[in-house]
Amino acid sequence: MLYIKKHWKSGLLNIIIVLAVYQAVQFYHARNTPNGMAPPISGRLLDGQLFSLTAVKERPMLVHFWATWCGVCRLEQDSIDRLAKDFPVIAVASQSGTTQELINTVAQRGITVPVLLDEHGRLARAFGVNAYPTTFVIGKNNEIYDVEVGYTTEFGFRFRLWMASLIN
Repeated sequence: MLYIKKHWKSGLLNIIIVLAVYQAVQFYHARNTPNGMAPPISGRLLDGQLFSLTAVKERPMLVHFWATWCGVCRLEQDSIDRLAKDFPVIAVASQSGTTQELINTVAQRGITVPVLLDEHGRLARAFGVNAYPTTFVIGKNNEIYDVEVGYTTEFGFRFRLWMASLIN
């Protein structure tokens, strides 16, 4: 107990340094992401339905950029699937192979959220995505409310979506 009392300041300083480094990395990876209006997204989902971001106006939604080869994306996938039960979510699979390869991966992993293939990374470039996963909270009128790069908890996403719904 004496050790804790004696060294709490250095422990607190270490926590602050880790948080500052984490925030700097987040800022660096999000440096090219757009502000204001979200770039247009449209295309055919893996299930064959047409999708257009401009059609989503009633509630905040997640636009989740991921890749099949991304380990962090795999860790986050269950949270994204659960969110899709309560909020609009579109998963954009970037640089993840052909349509058939992606269909196989989605089926194998049990992914339930609607998936749009971005085979050559065109949509990811339009959104300034530099790392995977990168997730955008899009508010009413297609405005970007928040950008998260890297792993985020389900609670973190729910909080951001809730905040976006209050602002809109």
